[in-house]
This record gives sequence, C-alpha cells and structure tokens, in this order.
Amino acid sequence: MSTAIDARVKNISATRRLARFGRDEDGSFIIFSMFMLVLMLMIAGISVDIERYEVARTKLQATVDGAALSAASLSQDIPAETMVKDYLRVHGMATFFEDVEVSNTVNNKSVTVETHVTVPTHWMNMIGIPALAGPVSATAAESISNLEISMVLDVSGSMGQGSKLPNLKTAAGEFVETILNTASPDSAAISVVPYTTQVSAGPNVLAHMQDAIKDPHARSHCLNFSGTDFDTTAIDLSADSYSQTVHFDVRNNSWTANMELVRPECATREWSDMMVMSQDVGALQSYFNAFRATDWTSIELGVKWGAALLDPSFSPVIDGMISEGDVDNVFAGRPSVHGDRDTRKYMVVMTDGINTNEHRIIEPYRTGASRVFEFRDASDRPFYSIWAGTDEPIDADGTIKTRDDGWYLVNTHAGSGATVGWTDTPYGGVGATRMSWREVFAAVPTKVLTDTWFKPRGGAIAAEGTAIKNAIKATNRPIKDANLRAVCDSAKTQGVTIYTISFEAPKAARTLLRDCATSAATAFDVKGTEISQAFAAIAADINRLRLVN
Repeated sequence: MSTAIDARVKNISATRRLARFGRDEDGSFIIFSMFMLVLMLMIAGISVDIERYEVARTKLQATVDGAALSAASLSQDIPAETMVKDYLRVHGMATFFEDVEVSNTVNNKSVTVETHVTVPTHWMNMIGIPALAGPVSATAAESISNLEISMVLDVSGSMGQGSKLPNLKTAAGEFVETILNTASPDSAAISVVPYTTQVSAGPNVLAHMQDAIKDPHARSHCLNFSGTDFDTTAIDLSADSYSQTVHFDVRNNSWTANMELVRPECATREWSDMMVMSQDVGALQSYFNAFRATDWTSIELGVKWGAALLDPSFSPVIDGMISEGDVDNVFAGRPSVHGDRDTRKYMVVMTDGINTNEHRIIEPYRTGASRVFEFRDASDRPFYSIWAGTDEPIDADGTIKTRDDGWYLVNTHAGSGATVGWTDTPYGGVGATRMSWREVFAAVPTKVLTDTWFKPRGGAIAAEGTAIKNAIKATNRPIKDANLRAVCDSAKTQGVTIYTISFEAPKAARTLLRDCATSAATAFDVKGTEISQAFAAIAADINRLRLVN
C-alpha cells in the first residue's frame, strides 16, 4: 500500500517539476542577445564594406575628373585617350580604365571618361556579395563661345613713370596672344580703347556716326558724353545725339603760327585712335607697342566707349566699317545682343591713377563766326587780325569795314614788313577771310588767344577774351567718378563681366575700380611686372575649363 502511494507521489512530483521547467524563462535573453550581437556586427561590417567602396570610388572620381579636364583642353596636342590613360597610370589607377569619348565642334571640345571601380568585400561576402562594383565617369568641356572683349587702357602721362608703360605693353600683348590663340578662328573680337584726357574714336568710326553728330568736323575725332549718356552702354545713332569735341588746346601757353596744337583736348595721334574688333594678334601687339604716355586721365570716357563697343546698338557702325574694309567681315552683325547664349562679353579696365579734369567749350563758341580774320600770303604764312568793334566787322553788302583803331594785327613773319598793332583794315585787306570760332580754336591755344591776343587789347576784344574763358568748362573728378560708376553698373546689368586692374594706383583709384569690377575676384591690384600676371589670370578665367558633369 505504501509502495503504491510512494510511486504516485513520485509521479506527481515529476509532473510538477516538468511543468515548472516548461514555465522557466531563465537564459532566453542571453540567446536573443547573442543573435542581435551577431546581427549588429554584420550590419557594421556591411557599413565598413560600403565605406571602403565609397572611399575608393571618390578617389577614382577625383582622378577621372582631373583626367577629363586635362584631356578637354583645346590647346592640348596629346590625343585624349592617351592623355587619360597616362593620367590614370600616374595616379595608380590604370586598371580601372574603360573608354574615352571625344566630341569636337567649332568652339567646343568635350571629353567623357568611363571607368569602373571594384572593391572586394569582407562582411558582405558572408551573404553572397563578394565585391562592390560600379561605373565612375566624368565629362569635361572647354568651350570658347563667341568672345567680345574691350580693353580699356590708361596711357595718360603718369604711365611714363618708370617701367609702367613697357610693362603694360608686354602684358596686353601676352593677353591678346593667349585669348586669340586659344579661341576658335573668327570667334573672338578684341577692341582696344586707349584713353587719356579724351578718347579718340578715330576717323573710321566717326565716319559712320555722322548723322548722330550735330556739329561734326574733321580736325579730331572725340565725342562729348555727359549726364544720362553714362546710364547706358548704348550708343544713340539717331540724329544730333552727340556733340563732337571742339579741337582746341586749353593747356599750352605758347604758340607758333601755322603749327599744329601741341596738346589738343582730343589728341590727333594715330596710335591713340581706338582699335575696333580685331582678331589679328600681330596687329594688336604692334598697336600696343606704339603707345606713348601723355596728357590727363578720363577713366569714365574710356569705359563708356569700351561698353559701347560691346553693345548691339553699335553694330551699324561695325557693319559700315566692314563695308570699308576696316573690320573683318566675319564680325558682321556684332556686337551680339546682350544675353546671347553663344556670346560672352568682357571688359578689362586698367588705370594707374585717378580721374582728372577734362575741358569742353560751350555755346556760343562751339560754332559761329568769330572776330578773327586770317590772311595767307604767297608762302602760305598766316596773319591774324582781330576786329575791335562791338558791331559786325562786315557790312550787309559783304564789305569788310574800315575804321581807325578798328583792327589789331596780332602776328607777323620775318621779312613780311607787317607790324603788330592797330590798323584800319585787317591785314591782307579784302583778301582776309573771317574765321569761325572752331577754326580759331584749332589754330591757336586758348590761353594765347585770351591772355595774349584779346585781354591786353581792352574794350570789346578784352570782353570777348573773358567770355571765351567763361565758355571753357571743366568736368571735375567727382562728376567723372560718378559717371564711371554709372556706366560700370549699366554694363554689369547687361551681363558684361568687368575685370579691373589698379596698376600702382592710389587708394582712391583702387576703391573706384573695385566698385566698377563685377566682383572682388575680378578686381586686381598690382605693381611692376605683376600686371602680366593679372592679365594672364584674366585670360585664364575667360578661357577657363568648366566641369559639366
């Protein structure tokens, strides 16, 4: 009996122990934790594999970018595939090379480099991925679109100091050589505006602007710009838009009859005329080499003309010059419209100093008949007599008036027998001709005219001398600086990139040119031969390679 009971008790005890064992959870978290640890290690390992692949891909991408850029240069003579393979080999990545595609058009060279990268895996190999691989490519292009460049260069008197002018000539010559030898034929047009007190547009330019000039003459070739003219880059070719600068000399106080003016406000030197739309390296360099340092400084007039030569409003003038053989016919229709996708416009503005004064003659002395009469003898020697009356020197019937103390002869020539002083008729009598004020100013410096000829005579002659002095107006530096800022802003608004070079210039000039430049990166401040480095940097920027992918 007791044996059966004991057996039943044992069975019950075993059953209870089995039930407790089934309910016991001790140790299950350790198993789960071990599973999660393995999973986390696997994820971390996969991350390491991916990071190793990305590092390798990034390194290869940088190398491929460099290879594409080097091969895409339009000046590169080595075949693109050879260049790329050598580039990869030098960087220890030759085995990754697959292919090179080259596309050439008139103004563009594009190079696409195809490679691949393969990185063996450690952790991902355990899940059946033995390696990570993928393509790495880069496309680079050097594109020389149509270029329109204005070089606005200071050749004022201060450029004669030291080696300034020789350094400018060298730098400018190297610049045009770099630009034109890199550009596709017929795509780049370079215009040059040398400026001093004024800008001589040259006879070939003004010949095609005659309708726009309300008082044209052929003695010199400058235009007067003022006020709102600087608010635009355009040239207005409608009738009577501009006054031509009177040919006169306000600075010189000595004079020899029948001699050219020594320092006319608008220079008549051939080398100082603008060079318009050229692609001839030799012609441009010869032009630079003829530069001389002289006169005063009008930066705003240089920039106005430089901007105008980039403005489509000037194209009728260019077309007219083409018809005369003065500009290559490949530039017909240029300057291109602003915003043209195929054209880039640049202006390089260089100065070594600040704006100074520029003088102009206002009415009533810009036109009209003067009180000066001229007679030329058989040897073509001029004699000048001044009418002293307050009335007209010629009667209604065309007869020159005769009156005691009515005329004053102001010059003589050796052997002529003439005597300086008061006379009752102009020297030469009926053979004398009345000069226009424009002719008088072109023959005699204004200081000689007013201070030597007119003022000492007294009466109406002296009063005329005072009136002439009052009619000579100077445009001073504050106005010129404001005009410069206005035309620079207008050009930048039109999309023209402006580079400026302050060449051993004072602080005020550096500030002014920084304001004119497109950005701080396009404003250079240089000394000595550094001007060549500035021009070289600008040329490199204009011709820069652009990574397009």
